Amino acid sequence: MLKKIGYDQGAASIYSDLGILNDYHNNYAASLENYDKALQIDIKDGDEKGEARIYNNLGIFYKNRGELDVAIDYFIKSLAIKEKHEDRRGISSTKLGVGNIYYNREDYKTALNYYQESYNIDVEINNRKGIGTSANNVGLAFYELKELDSADFYYKIAEVAALSEDNFRDQSNCYNNIGLLNLDRNNLELAQKYFEKSYQIDVSLEDRSSMTAVLLNISRVYSRKKNYEKSLELINQALKISVNIEDLYGQIDGYDMLSADLYLKGDYKKAYEYILLNDPCQKILFTIIEFCGLGEFVAFNGYFTLRDSTDNPDKKIIEVKPKENSLYDCLTKGYDIEFNFLEVANIVGSKLAIDIDQFESLVLEGPC
Repeated sequence: MLKKIGYDQGAASIYSDLGILNDYHNNYAASLENYDKALQIDIKDGDEKGEARIYNNLGIFYKNRGELDVAIDYFIKSLAIKEKHEDRRGISSTKLGVGNIYYNREDYKTALNYYQESYNIDVEINNRKGIGTSANNVGLAFYELKELDSADFYYKIAEVAALSEDNFRDQSNCYNNIGLLNLDRNNLELAQKYFEKSYQIDVSLEDRSSMTAVLLNISRVYSRKKNYEKSLELINQALKISVNIEDLYGQIDGYDMLSADLYLKGDYKKAYEYILLNDPCQKILFTIIEFCGLGEFVAFNGYFTLRDSTDNPDKKIIEVKPKENSLYDCLTKGYDIEFNFLEVANIVGSKLAIDIDQFESLVLEGPC
């Protein structure tokens, strides 16, 4: 309607909001269509700030889809316009987005640089809401770099900022991250306390994706306490949500953890069944074949990883090639090379099923 009566800038803003809304509801085609409509209006009107907004939104969209190269191109376009117009708040937001790309690539040092630049700008312009987000991300990067004291320092800054702004989303993220830090330090009661605070906020926000992640983290606490019954209960609760919202990656994490806890509990048969039988996303067959594979994976005590390895007689390099249009192939298309669905298969290579020294290579098959 706005477009019909000549208010194109208003229409562009509405299309942008519709893009965000459709992305939130997993209507990806509609999201891109609305972003494109907004962008065409902004370009026609010479509204560079509007262009920058859409480029930033597209960066977030493609980052969430795992298309990191596309995402970073849009973030850089957005950043260039914002720097031209000296939009300090916008520069901070987009630098955070670029940092997220490097974080997803596990280049935590580069991510930290972008996060700190974002944080410094937020402090400079007294952007309290921005400080809550950027400080939390600085903490995340330090956490991944194993600098736990620095991570703790920035998490506390993020917590204060989020509380002062009643920013419940940032509060939840911060509590979850503090929980993970305490889990690493084996402060189980404190970890559980923070996870539960995060979960309560997620429930109030009806953020089911975040609820799933936090439930899995709480289950990790109970698993550490060797209370496998409670851990399994929480994992199953998380899986129900993941299935309901069609969160494939949440399902992958859930079934991986479910099989691991069943294995620790000593229920080897059921652990194996959960990997191979229980859900469409887990119906993976492992076929021992001979071929030249794509990518090298390290096998150590039955665990597969893409991490670099040192020479060790107990380790074995195996070549792995995903079958075309298999589940693994579908999941990894467009993703960074380090995206590793093989972690789900840990239990298969254990003493339970296959002696890893009996084969040289694997191929993953399964439904998309």
